[in-house]
Amino acid sequence: MDLISVNYDSRDFDHFVRALTSHWEDAVELREQWGTLDPRRRLIYVEDWPVNNDIHQHLADYVAGYTLTEDQRERWAELNKLVAAHRKDLEDMGYWVRISQTGKDRAVA
Repeated sequence: MDLISVNYDSRDFDHFVRALTSHWEDAVELREQWGTLDPRRRLIYVEDWPVNNDIHQHLADYVAGYTLTEDQRERWAELNKLVAAHRKDLEDMGYWVRISQTGKDRAVA
């Protein structure tokens, strides 16, 4: 099976950095009620999180290959600040969080 390469353009970056920030904010908001949710409801929230990890990696690939606008730099920084501040919280809730890598740190299969 051939792997499909995803190449974001500037509009894609703008859309997905906002969407991913929103997903992180939503997940962080769930912390307070997490203990009251039944296991099936929790699974609904965490089962598709790996898609968010993939989006984060695609954004990182874009950052590594293109010059960002001021707004894009601010949004990218905001997203990564949110990830750094709440990664442990989400992992404790059962989310599988993979931190994106760029450049030589990224292993290619």
